[in-house]
Amino acid sequence: GEESWLIGGQIIRGRHDDEQTLLRGDEGINKTYTRRNGAEMSVSRICWDTGGIDPTIVYERSKKHGLFRVIPIKGASVYGKPVASMPRKRNKNG
Repeated sequence: GEESWLIGGQIIRGRHDDEQTLLRGDEGINKTYTRRNGAEMSVSRICWDTGGIDPTIVYERSKKHGLFRVIPIKGASVYGKPVASMPRKRNKNG
């Protein structure tokens, strides 16, 4: 099986609709981490919650980075629901 590890966290302060804030987010998405042995690791996939902000911004950023790299999600209020579900077919958001 595969493993996953939390290697860092980032809080980006600013307005979600400000391009400078979004560019700081892009830096976090594109960041490379160096292991002790010199091997480099990059962020392969993130989920971005569309709740509470204009989801169009999240969808556009997802298209920019790749739909399977930046996955827009909508949190559920019910325990046990999947964290992310992909649309079965193309919609207006991509």
